[in-house]
Amino acid sequence: MKRRRRRKCLHCGELFHPDARNVHHQRYCGKGECRRASKAASQRRWLDKAANRDYFRGPSNVERVRDWRAKHPGYARARPAQGAGALQEDCAAQVAEINSDSEHLNSNALQDLLGAQEIVLIGLIANLTGSALQEAMPHAA
Repeated sequence: MKRRRRRKCLHCGELFHPDARNVHHQRYCGKGECRRASKAASQRRWLDKAANRDYFRGPSNVERVRDWRAKHPGYARARPAQGAGALQEDCAAQVAEINSDSEHLNSNALQDLLGAQEIVLIGLIANLTGSALQEAMPHAA
């Protein structure tokens, strides 16, 4: 296995191990402040390209934004209430009822496994004999 070399973060200057999937182009560590700096640098590089300078400008984009704003009035002003709780209500814990009949039950009975033992035995015999045909299996009386 190839050892990953540590790299110096372009924002904070600390050494970090780049993610194995992005080792060829990761230049920032995973801290929140450094990730924000990485995003800002990426957007700056994108906008510096000549083909992208007027990407969001022009009459067609102005009309597109006006149409969207007309269909979604108050979107920019709508803010959720601060401190809003979870969408679900808290559920009260349910108390388990102890039934008096349960004292007479045998706790060692695993009825679900009783039918599976026969299937496991048939599979073992099929592996040992090399044949999964029912005619080759010995029948239990």
